[in-house]
Amino acid sequence: MTLQCLAFLLCNFFFQAFSIEAPALQKPLMIPAELRLGERADIICTLRRGDLPVTFRWYFNGREIRGEELGKVTSYDVRSSVYLMD
Repeated sequence: MTLQCLAFLLCNFFFQAFSIEAPALQKPLMIPAELRLGERADIICTLRRGDLPVTFRWYFNGREIRGEELGKVTSYDVRSSVYLMD
């Protein structure tokens, strides 16, 4: 199971939360090891530096989380969270 938080800045340049090359994004809170398929989780991703506006996109197992099919994304300013649903 993989979860990605991408932050898109001006000119479609992006930082990826789980990459060493992306120090501008603070890594999301760790997903508990005991989390099982079908359980809910709330994960936060924060942009530490960079110019606004910024657009966050969340991906779960390679699929972008949109609407409420896989989860609910809430973004404001330099912070984004995803609530994964069962």
